[in-house]
Amino acid sequence: ERAARAAADEAIAAADRRANKAEEAATKKALAKKAEEAAAEKALALASVAEAKARAEAAERRAEAADAELARLREKTATELKEAAERVEEAEIAREFAEKSAEMANGAAASAGAAG
Repeated sequence: ERAARAAADEAIAAADRRANKAEEAATKKALAKKAEEAAAEKALALASVAEAKARAEAAERRAEAADAELARLREKTATELKEAAERVEEAEIAREFAEKSAEMANGAAASAGAAG
């Protein structure tokens, strides 16, 4: 009877050890799976961050290009305005010269008419 009880106790202890090992293995497997999932999520997050950073850098490059184009257009416009102002001034001088020439011609014609 003692031997049977000892054998039964040993069988129970062995079954308990096997159950503990199985539980430990299942826990390790579950932890490994969670770690793998966490690593995958981290990789996705890092990829998203990298993509967002790349998009931000591309947007910054486009903004810099737009700023450069605006500066070029401002400079071109300023040059064109300056040239137009110079042409207006030249036209004004030519008009004044033409008016004075016409006055002088009229004066000469009047003098010639009075003399003739």
